[in-house]
Amino acid sequence: MAAYSRRFTHFCFKSKPVHSFITKVSILNSVRECQPTTYVRSRCLCVSSNDRSSLLDSERTEVIESKDDFKYVQRLIPPLQIPEPPKHASYPTPCGWSPPTGPSSDCPYFVRRTRYHNIPVYTEIKHFGTQILTRITHIDGDIWVLANELKDHLQQFEEYTIPMQVHEYTKQIRYKGTFEKQVKKYLLEKGF
Repeated sequence: MAAYSRRFTHFCFKSKPVHSFITKVSILNSVRECQPTTYVRSRCLCVSSNDRSSLLDSERTEVIESKDDFKYVQRLIPPLQIPEPPKHASYPTPCGWSPPTGPSSDCPYFVRRTRYHNIPVYTEIKHFGTQILTRITHIDGDIWVLANELKDHLQQFEEYTIPMQVHEYTKQIRYKGTFEKQVKKYLLEKGF
C-alpha cells in the first residue's frame, strides 16, 4: 500500500490543473519519485500524463446548434438602447414623470436627462445618516449660474444659508439638505 504526501492535498484546491512530482511513501518508508501527474479538479483524480489525453477526449460532448430555440433566449437579452418613452394623454404621468419641454434659448446652462429619461437629481446620505446632500449631475454650460439660481430658489425654503459645492470637472452641484423635490420641480419649470 502506498500513501501520498501532504503536497497532494495542497494541490487539490487549485483551480487549474497542476503538474508536479508526487512523492510516494511505501510500507518500508523508502521514498522515491513517481511520474509527473496532473490533478483534474472536476473528478478529484490524480491522473498520469499518459492517461490525461484519453480522459479529456472522453469528457468532450457534441454541440448542437438550434436556431429555432433562440427566440426564447432573445427575449431575455436586454436591448442595446433604451427605447423612447411612450406618449401619454396627460402629464405628469401617475408615477410623476414629465417629458422635457425644452429650455429657453437665452439659458446659459443645460441639464441633460439620464439615459432612462429621468431628471438627474439625487439625495445622498453619508456618515450614517448625519450628512444629507442633494446632488445634481449632467450639467453642461455655465454651472455657476445654475448653482446660484438654485441657491436663491432654495433659500426661500430654509432660514439658514445653504452650503453648496460646485464641482466643474465632474459637472455636479451639491447642496447640504434634502431638496430633491424642490430642485426637480424647478428644473421641470425651466424646461429640462
